[in-house]
Formats: sequence, C-alpha cells, structure tokens
Amino acid sequence: MARFILLCIALTFAGASAASHYNELYNWFGERASPAFPQPDDSGPLDVDMRLTKLDVVGVDSANNIVSVIVRRRVLWADRNLAYDEAKFNVSCVYLAATNIWTVDSSFYNSISEEQVLNREVIGFAGGELLEIERVKVSVNCDLSGVNTYTGATCHLQLGSYGLGNELVRLREPKDNWTFHLESAFNGASPYELLSGDVSRSVLPYASGDPEQHYYDALTFTFSFRRKWGGQ
Repeated sequence: MARFILLCIALTFAGASAASHYNELYNWFGERASPAFPQPDDSGPLDVDMRLTKLDVVGVDSANNIVSVIVRRRVLWADRNLAYDEAKFNVSCVYLAATNIWTVDSSFYNSISEEQVLNREVIGFAGGELLEIERVKVSVNCDLSGVNTYTGATCHLQLGSYGLGNELVRLREPKDNWTFHLESAFNGASPYELLSGDVSRSVLPYASGDPEQHYYDALTFTFSFRRKWGGQ
C-alpha cells in the first residue's frame, strides 16, 4: 500500500502537464465508474483483501466493559472495467473519493453503535485495482477487568461484508504480516499501549430457514492492551 501511495504523491511534483493528464484520467473514471457490483469475468466471487493496519485505543469504560478504538481500515479489490493505459495518461493512480463508484460494504459485526468514519479515500490504479482507506472509530464490548494489569485485556473486532455472502465476495486468508502495527509504550498521547495483535478468517452461516444454507466470510482481529505504567 505504501508503494502505491508514494506513486500517487509523486504526481504533485510532475508539473502542469502531469496535472492535465491527471484531470483527464479523473474525468475518465467519472464516466466509467459504476455503483454496480463488479462481477469478475469468471463469475466467481470477488477477491477482496481486507486489513486493519493501525489501531489506537481512545476510550475505556471499565464499568460497562466498552472499549472504543480508532482503526485504519484498508480494503483492496479489482474492477477490470476500470483498468486504463498508464502510458497514455502518464499517471500511475488517481484519487476517486468524489466519484460514484462501488465499494465493499465492510463493517464491524460486533460494533455496539454506528461506526464513525473520520476520513475516507479511494484510489484507482492502472490495472483496475481499487484501494479504499478509512479511519474509523468503533466501540465494542470487551472484558476489561485486566486492563490495569501487566497481562492486559484482550478484545476482538469482527470485520467483513455481511451483506454480500461468500458466493459474491471472498475475503483473502490473512498472512503473518497482516496484523496492525504495535507501537512503543512511549509513543502517542494515549494512556494505553497495545501488547499484541492477531487476525484469523472464518466462514459463518447466515441464519436461515431455507433448504439451502448460505455463508459469509469474517475476519476476527484480536488485540491485547493495557494501561501504560503511570497512565491516567
């Protein structure tokens, strides 16, 4: 992801000609982008790479066992109808936040209240890949009895696209480097520090009385955290 974003940033130093090509490409996306589901050519499920790349604990309500976090959610998929000739435009990618384009309806299944999207960007790349990056505030229930101990408290975030079953959207199996970054206890102003993070994928059944059972994919992000020594 960092490589892609650096390529986009480099456009700002390329001069007026690059800006003209960039605007032309942006308009091209506006004409071709669609809110319709981008069904793959083989009619199989859409391959989706969904991750949390950063997590900050911003609120702890120990009396009610509620933790609030701000996460950076990153979702990558492809719509080959939006592939373009990079050599023609001389532009590697374009920001698409203002276009009417389909995006994965990712949400936290175990959120106890409506998610708050703090900011959102969608970036399109020459091969038709689309990258959505959001900063989201979300609150979940969690046993917080250990938050002031050395071992800390362990909580879970369940993420996926509940509205689209795995016949339409298939979440990639997580790899070892998928979990969010852990920062030193001395970084940031938060009185809490992350101790560990992990992610696993599961396939869950929809509640249904129909003869045919349907399923959806889910990612469970598990994190442990504690109050920093001397935190208020």
